[in-house]
Amino acid sequence: MVPKPARGVSGGYILLHAYFLLYSCSGIFAKSAAGEELFSVGFNVKYALVLLILLVCALLWQIILRMFPLTVAFANKGVTVIWGVVWGCLFFAESLNPAKLAAIALVLAGIACIGDAHE
Repeated sequence: MVPKPARGVSGGYILLHAYFLLYSCSGIFAKSAAGEELFSVGFNVKYALVLLILLVCALLWQIILRMFPLTVAFANKGVTVIWGVVWGCLFFAESLNPAKLAAIALVLAGIACIGDAHE
């Protein structure tokens, strides 16, 4: 039997979204590593950080799956798209345009629908 996560903005949902935040950070280091010369110190350090983040995320995912059904946990993964847009604007001087804002709204609406269906 799968234990139910805490309701509201506490407990399991905080861990779930902290996981997605951490997971999205791997993209920052991966994109930064792509700008380095292959196998340089900078490339190796950034790529090692990507692997470390993904290792920690793999372990956290196992904990999360004990708290949530896979359908709910995976449906929430859409927030990584939002984090990707945020990281792109903050670290890579990418622009935020109406299409990206609409996409963020659609992702949030989809996650809200899944959340309502779970409860």
